[in-house]
Amino acid sequence: MIELMSVLELCPGRAAWAAAFSLLALGLVSYGATLQVGPERQYKAPCAAFAAAAPGDTIEIDAATYAGDVCTLSADNLTIRGVGGRPKIDAAGRNAAGKGTWVVSGKNTVVENIEFTGASVPDRNGSGIRLQADNLTVRNCYFHDNENGILTGASATSEILIEYSEFGYNGAGDGYSHNMYIGNVAKFTLRYCYSHHARTGHLVKSRAAVNHILYNRLSNEATGTASYELDLPNGGESYVIGNLIEQGPATQNSTILTYREEGASPSNPSTQLFVVNNTFVNDRPSGGTFIRVDPSVQTPAVVVNNIFVGPGTLPTQASAVLRANLTGPDPLFADRANLDYHLTAQSPAIDTGVDPGAADGHALAPVAAYLHPACGEGRKRVGNFDIGAHELLGAAFNPEAPPRCRMIRPGGIVNGANFQPGPLAPGSIFSIFGSNLAASEEQASLIPLPLSLAGASVTVNGVPAPLYYVSPSQINAQAPFESSPGPANLVASAGGVDTAPAAFTLAAAAPAIFVDSGNHAIAQNQDLSLNTSQAPAKPGTLITAYLTGQGLVNPSVATGAAAPASPLAWASLPYSATVGGELAKVHFLGLTPGLVGLLQANIEVPPLAGRSSADYPLVVTVGGVASKPAALSVSLP
Repeated sequence: MIELMSVLELCPGRAAWAAAFSLLALGLVSYGATLQVGPERQYKAPCAAFAAAAPGDTIEIDAATYAGDVCTLSADNLTIRGVGGRPKIDAAGRNAAGKGTWVVSGKNTVVENIEFTGASVPDRNGSGIRLQADNLTVRNCYFHDNENGILTGASATSEILIEYSEFGYNGAGDGYSHNMYIGNVAKFTLRYCYSHHARTGHLVKSRAAVNHILYNRLSNEATGTASYELDLPNGGESYVIGNLIEQGPATQNSTILTYREEGASPSNPSTQLFVVNNTFVNDRPSGGTFIRVDPSVQTPAVVVNNIFVGPGTLPTQASAVLRANLTGPDPLFADRANLDYHLTAQSPAIDTGVDPGAADGHALAPVAAYLHPACGEGRKRVGNFDIGAHELLGAAFNPEAPPRCRMIRPGGIVNGANFQPGPLAPGSIFSIFGSNLAASEEQASLIPLPLSLAGASVTVNGVPAPLYYVSPSQINAQAPFESSPGPANLVASAGGVDTAPAAFTLAAAAPAIFVDSGNHAIAQNQDLSLNTSQAPAKPGTLITAYLTGQGLVNPSVATGAAAPASPLAWASLPYSATVGGELAKVHFLGLTPGLVGLLQANIEVPPLAGRSSADYPLVVTVGGVASKPAALSVSLP
C-alpha cells in the first residue's frame, strides 16, 4: 500500500491531489486470489476450485492423480498450474458436457505443468482441453492417450500459444482426432514442443489465420501410425522455422507437411508459406512428399536452408522459391537412428546456408533450437548460416525455458583432458556438457578461480567447484579437493535455477592426458618445442606431458588456487609411466606451478631399442589407475 501522506509531500498543488488519489487507488486493486488444490488442501480436486474461482484467480494444484475430475471452467483470466511436480488429470471414463476433461469457457486461460490423459466421449472426439473461448496458453504440459490432446473452436479474435509441452498417443484411430487440433482462430504459436505417435490422426493440425510453428520436434518414429506431421488445411500466413520433422515407416500418409489441402477459408485469406531452417527426415522406405502445396495456391512458397533426408518429393508447387536446401549429400547427423539430428563437424550443412531475410516484418532466420524433450535453447550463428534446425556450436541461453530445460547431457560430465566419461578425482579439471547452463560465455580472469561466472555455478556433493570457463553448453571446472571418493552428485545453476542432480563417480585417482583431436599427447620436448611427428622427442631426453586426475597432492593446495613453485606440489599416490609399453623414468609428477589443477609429468623417454621412429603410446599410472594411451612422437636412429 502506498502511504498517502508521503505522496502528498512530494506532489503539492491541486493536480497532485488527483495523482495522489490515483496512486492510492492502485494500491487497493485486487490482483486475484490463489486457490490451492490437493489431498491436504481446502479444495480436494481441481474442479472444486474452478467452481469457486473468480476472474483473475490462480489455482495451484499439488502433484497427485485426480481421477474422474472433469468439468467446465467458466471464469475469465484464470492461471492454473501444477506445483511440487506435475499433477495428473485422468478422465477415467468421465467427461464434461460430452466434450472432454476440461472444457474451457473462460477467456485468457493459462494452464501450466499439468498432465492430461484418458479423455473420451461417445462421438470419439474427447479432448484433454476443449477450448470454446478466446485465448489459451498451455505451457509445460503433457497430453497423452486422449482422443484429442487439445481441440479448439473457431474465433477470429482468439490466439493460442502452446510451448514446452509433449503430445503423444492421442487419437481415436479414426483419422479425425489428433494430438492437437486448432480451429479457425486468429493466431496459433507452437514452440519447443514434442508431438509424436498420434494414433492415425495428425501430429499437428491448425486452421489458424496465422501459424508460427517454431523449434519443435514432430516425429512419428519407428512405431508411430500418424498421418501428417503438420497439416495446415486452410493455409494461412504460416512460418515453419527451426523444426525437426520426421516421418516414420508406419505412417498412414506419405505426406509430411501439407498446406491448404482442404481449400480456402474466409478466415484465412493469406497463402504465404515460409519453410526455413528445418530438418526433414523421411524414414518411410517407399518415399513420400516432404511439402505438399495445394495447386490452388498461387503465392510461391519460400523454402530456404532446409535439410531433406530420405526418399521423397520436395515442394509440389512448381513456382516455390527454393534456396540453399540440402537434398543430396549425407548431412552427417550425430545419431540419425536415435533421431539426434545435430550436425557433426564434417557435415556439408555447415556454413552453406543463406540469410533467409524477412517477411511482413518477421525475421525468418532461426533464433532458437529444439532441445529434447520438449525444451528449447537459443541459437547463435557461427560463421555463415548452417542449414537445418541446428547450428554447430551455436547453442545459446534461453532465459524463458522452464527449469527442467537447464539440463546436463547424459554422460555429459567428463574429464577435461580428453573429454571421456568416467570417474573424476579430487582436484581434477573436468567439463560439463548440456544446455542452458549459463547466460553467456565467460572465462575466469583471476586466480583463485571464481565460484561463479556469468551467473553460473557448480556444486559437487554440495561443495562449490571453482570455474575456469562457462557458456550455455559447456562449463569447465575443478573438482573440489575436499570431495571424498565414492558416488557423487553434481548440480549446475544458472541465474539461481538448478539443473537436476547428475550422478557420477569420484575416485582417488583418475589420470587423463591432455590430447589434441587426433589423440596426440599435448607434450613439450626438452627444448620446449611442441611434440609432433615433425618434432619428435629422442630417447634419453625429457618430455613434459600435461594431465589431470592425480587426486590429492603433497603439500596440499587449496581448491581453485594456483600451485606453488616452492615447494612443488607432488602427487600423493604412487605413479609410473610407460612409452611404447617400456617403463619410463618419471622425474616429476605434480601440479604445474602458477596454474590451477593442471598436472605435469616430466618423463624421460626410454631407449625403445630395436624400434623405428614412430608415434608410441604414452600411459601414465597413478594409484594403480592407468590413463588412456595418448600418442607421443619419438625419433629413433
